[in-house]
Amino acid sequence: MASLNLKCPELILSQFADTGTYAKVITKIHISVPLEILMPDTASEKGKGTKLFSFITENFPGVAFTAIQRKYFNERKGLEYIQQLCAPEFGTVLMEVQAKYYCLAAAAALLKYLEFIQNSVYAGKSLKVIFKGSEQTAMIDSTSAVNLELVVNNRDHRSEHTLLGVLNHTKTTGGARRLRSNILEPLIDVDTINMRLDAIQELLRDEELFFGLKDGRELSHTMFDVILEQIKTVINEDITYLKGSLNLRTQKCYAVRPDINEFLDIARRAYTEIVDDIAGV
Repeated sequence: MASLNLKCPELILSQFADTGTYAKVITKIHISVPLEILMPDTASEKGKGTKLFSFITENFPGVAFTAIQRKYFNERKGLEYIQQLCAPEFGTVLMEVQAKYYCLAAAAALLKYLEFIQNSVYAGKSLKVIFKGSEQTAMIDSTSAVNLELVVNNRDHRSEHTLLGVLNHTKTTGGARRLRSNILEPLIDVDTINMRLDAIQELLRDEELFFGLKDGRELSHTMFDVILEQIKTVINEDITYLKGSLNLRTQKCYAVRPDINEFLDIARRAYTEIVDDIAGV
C-alpha cells in the first residue's frame, strides 16, 4: 500500500502479510481516511473483480474508486520516484523498502496518477517518506472497530462521542493522525510504549518545557512579513495555478517579474516569438 495526503507532503508505504479476510488492509485504509482509492484494473470492476476489491468497496461505500492500468504498478519506477523525491533526513527508508515489491509498485502508480491526473508534482528531495508495517501492533478487525465505536459513532457519524473523540486533545494534524492510528492499530512494543510514557513524564515534571513547546508550535516572527514582501518583488502576482503540464510550464516561464534577470527576459522573448511563429504557420 501507498498513501499520500495532498495537504501534507508525507508518503506512507506499507507491506505486510494478511489473512483471507484482509483485516489488516481494511484497518490500514481506515487509518488513512481516504478520499479516493486506486487499484489495478485487473483487480477492479474493469477486470473480473477480486475478493479484495469486494471487501474494500463494501467497507468504504463513500470513497471514490479509480482503476489504474496494471503497467503503472512498476516497482522499479517506484524506487526511482522515492530516490528522487525523498527528503535527505528520511533517506534510511530506502533501505527498508528497496526489496518490498508491492509497496514500491503502489507508490509508482500513486505518484504517476498524482502527476498526470491531479497535476500535483513534488520538488526533488522534498517529500517525507516513511514505511509502516504491521509488526509490533495488535490487530483490530473493522467489525470490532465499528461495534466498539472506536473512531466513528454509529448513530451520528459527525458526533465525537467515540473513543477517539474522548482521547483527542492533540494540537496538530499529525498528532491526530497518530492517535487515530494507535487506536485502530495499538502498539504492543514495550520499549516504544515506555519511551512515550517517559516523554509524557518529562513534560509533566517540567512545566517550562511544556509551555515552551506549546509556544514553539505557534511560532511567529515579524520577519515573515518582510520575507513575504521580498518574494512579491520577484514573483508576478498575476500568476495563478493552472491544470495541465503545458499550462504549468507556461506559467512557470512568466512567474518571475520582468527586469529581474536579463537572460531570463531574453529567453522569454525568444520563447514568445517561437510560439507566435508556430501559431502563424
